[in-house]
Amino acid sequence: MLRDSYMPDEEINLELARYTDAVWKDMKKRDPSLVSRTDTISTIGACDCYMLDIHAHNDDGTDYRTKKVFFYSPYLKFHCNYTLPAGTYLSVCYRGGFQKTKLLVPKLFAYASRHHMTVMGDPMEFCHIDRYETNVESEYLTELQLPVEVRKRSR
Repeated sequence: MLRDSYMPDEEINLELARYTDAVWKDMKKRDPSLVSRTDTISTIGACDCYMLDIHAHNDDGTDYRTKKVFFYSPYLKFHCNYTLPAGTYLSVCYRGGFQKTKLLVPKLFAYASRHHMTVMGDPMEFCHIDRYETNVESEYLTELQLPVEVRKRSR
């Protein structure tokens, strides 16, 4: 977890660099024979993720604000300080600009309600392909996840 609170977009790379530096220092402490810092955390191939605050919006009103920022990557060799909880998640993927998130998150909540599901946490936005990988907005690939629990229906 890079931060357990809102983080403006322009601070993400700075925080990632700080985290990488802290991980290196920790690795060096555990193994003093390490001489070079060859392993770093790169945003390329890592998925930047955001827990969304559906009650607050960014300054321009087109995006939800974030509650937490973290990166997901199946290949990280570093100790991670956050693990997504196991469970059931409603999920939807879309291409294009992030403004679609504000259209789709309410649909996830409505789907959960119609299908007798209890929402168990905040929605999450996984930016598989975004401005860190391309400058073509139509190529963005975003996944939204909403943790849910299926309620047993009474007969």
